[in-house]
Amino acid sequence: MQAHVETLIFLDVDGVLNIGVKDGPNDPVAFTSGNLQLALQMASSAKKKNMNPIAERILAVAERKVDYGENSTYEKLVANDDELSELLVSRFVKLVKTAGTSCHLVFSSSWRRPKHAKRKERLETCIAKHMGKPFTFEASTSLREERKPIDRLQTIGEYLVNYCQQRGKDAAPALRILVLDDFCSTPLGGQEFHGTGINSPEAAERYVAEFIGKDFDVKVKVVHTYDSWTTKQGTQIEIGCGLTMKHFSVSLHFLDDAMPLPVESSASDCLLAQYKTANGANDDFCCPQALFRFLACVRGSCTPSHEQHEQ
Repeated sequence: MQAHVETLIFLDVDGVLNIGVKDGPNDPVAFTSGNLQLALQMASSAKKKNMNPIAERILAVAERKVDYGENSTYEKLVANDDELSELLVSRFVKLVKTAGTSCHLVFSSSWRRPKHAKRKERLETCIAKHMGKPFTFEASTSLREERKPIDRLQTIGEYLVNYCQQRGKDAAPALRILVLDDFCSTPLGGQEFHGTGINSPEAAERYVAEFIGKDFDVKVKVVHTYDSWTTKQGTQIEIGCGLTMKHFSVSLHFLDDAMPLPVESSASDCLLAQYKTANGANDDFCCPQALFRFLACVRGSCTPSHEQHEQ
């Protein structure tokens, strides 16, 4: 962990602490255990030609293999019916602990809106359980319409402008900014602001950094939790894929550069087996030390319900 560094983590929920399955212009469908069971029931009772398209997408997500050490399919990351994946929340908490005591969490999810107050309370309770102490979000971004990725990035940028003004140019610690967001299960390609294209996480990082200016010692990391593929049947699948091991490892490396970046390697699958708990594939690493050992090894070698969140 780097010394004398202040960290801000901007947290989205849908597509980060759960998986959101894109459903055209509608709100994403929550990849929950209840929706998965419902999709299985629909598949068993429907003819192929009459297969519900939402159920088809959910089943495609459940069957999709996840690489970079996940050693499973996306079903491993399925959320409970409270729309939170315990595994993904536990990974987020590990990031917070790695960031250290000078870490500030900023709630940037649509769950910050007053109508989602109950959801936010459930999330805070879940995080508190994994932290082992009471937890509430200390700050949130402003409430504004966010229909596209550029809107969310602008909201974050404006928050940072105010934060840095209050912090002052002469603040001693360097500042790290980690953005965890699926941007509404949307690719970053095609985004533009004042003629500047924003078509990758790196471009998004530069865009956010421009809000702060060059007077501050700042590093920005945007972790875009997004995945897409086409099934054998020709169905296009787009998801907010959650904090997979790939995205978790990238985030961990940003917070602690002693940790290696993820690699796609068949060796990772056999290495993982040593660090699983007795409960098997639905559990993550049993402790940060085991995670460190693993990464060091890698370095060496009805229809389903929708998540009611604004676009």
